[in-house]
Amino acid sequence: MGRKRLVLYLVIFIAVASCAAYGISFMWPIYRWDLALPSPGGGCDLIVIRRDASAFADLSYRIYLLPHEETPTDMQKGSRVWYTSMWRGREHLVYDSFDYPKFRWTSPKTIEIDVNEAYPEAIFLDPIKKFDSGDIILVALAFGKNNVGNTRP
Repeated sequence: MGRKRLVLYLVIFIAVASCAAYGISFMWPIYRWDLALPSPGGGCDLIVIRRDASAFADLSYRIYLLPHEETPTDMQKGSRVWYTSMWRGREHLVYDSFDYPKFRWTSPKTIEIDVNEAYPEAIFLDPIKKFDSGDIILVALAFGKNNVGNTRP
């Protein structure tokens, strides 16, 4: 009987710890809304979210590409973003890095992201995004271009 009770307590402890870790992940690290940049055609939006990364690297940047209908409309710059399923996966994620991005729509279906860093960090980039509507958006990454027409977070 003692062994069964120990196993039961162990299973309960693991379940509670897992639920606690998952719950904490909604609140930490802190994600903040930075900006939304609509496409020239109005079909989708680029969303920039800043993440408090750690003490030694202030922020990391995540750029998402969402259909215009799915873009939250009530967000203000600096407001808290809860790390829900919309932001967790890579379905909408286009760019993720500690490097400071500058970006712009070069056409209604293409995006350019510039990184002007002396020593670039690891970068996640998804160069092709396809929506359920059949629209395809192409994403290009440029290094050291420093185009003054680009938007900055």
